[in-house]
Amino acid sequence: MIPRDARGITLTELTVVMLLAAMVMTGLVTFYINSQQMWLDGSSQALTQRDATLLLERMTAETHRSAHAVVVSDPDSAHQKLILRDTDNVERCRFLWDPADSLVHYQKAGSLVDLGPVTTSRVERFQLDTNDTLVTLRALWMKSTTGQPVQLASTMALYAR
Repeated sequence: MIPRDARGITLTELTVVMLLAAMVMTGLVTFYINSQQMWLDGSSQALTQRDATLLLERMTAETHRSAHAVVVSDPDSAHQKLILRDTDNVERCRFLWDPADSLVHYQKAGSLVDLGPVTTSRVERFQLDTNDTLVTLRALWMKSTTGQPVQLASTMALYAR
C-alpha cells in the first residue's frame, strides 16, 4: 500500500513533461532554421539587386558618353549585345552576355579587350532596344545565389550628340 503523503513524480507525468518539452524545442528549432533561411534569401537577393544596379549605372554612364547605339542579338534573342559609338560612329565600348559564364561583360573599343564581367551575379536575360536618342534595357533578369530572381528595366539617353 502506498502512503498518501508520498512525494515524487510518476513515469506518466515524466513522459508527458518530456513530450511537451520536445514539442516546444522542435518549434523553436524550426523557427530558428526558417528565420535563418529567410535571412540568407534576403541577403542574397539584396546583393543581386546591388549587382543589377551597378550594371545599370555602368551602362548608363557609358551610354551618356555615346552618340550612337547598336543592339545585336548574340547568341540568341534573350541575350543581346549593346555596342556604343561616338559622334564619328567609331565604337567606344560594348556590353555583352557571355554564354560561358552567364555574366554581362564589358569590352573597351580599339582592340576590344574583354575587361571581364561587370558584376558577379548570373544573368538569365539581357534584352535591349535602341533608337536615335535612347537605349532601353527591356529586361535584365539576374538570379541570386539562392535562386531568388531580380528583374530590372530602364531607359538611358545618348547625350554625346
